[in-house]
Amino acid sequence: MAFQKLAVVLVADFGDGQKEVARVELPVEQKQRDSIEAGQLLSVDVPFRLSPFIIEGEGFLRCRAYLDELEVKLGSLRVAIQGVDEIPPEFKVVIPATS
Repeated sequence: MAFQKLAVVLVADFGDGQKEVARVELPVEQKQRDSIEAGQLLSVDVPFRLSPFIIEGEGFLRCRAYLDELEVKLGSLRVAIQGVDEIPPEFKVVIPATS
């Protein structure tokens, strides 16, 4: 399958609709396109650093790739909010009291 454009997109879905939070367009050279055969796996490393990133509630972070207009689902991360009493002690953060 030959494609001209490759994009990797990170989408946040926290109940108020999907929002694109990161996108990277990767150049695909002609020799790369010519070397990819149908059924062949393609591996691409794309590090994302989102800082600061506001978690707006429970929902999902979804990663997608687009080969031209074809959407490829790369995976999702479910985000769940726990009450302070439910957080294991090793993950608790001490927040100083303000007066």
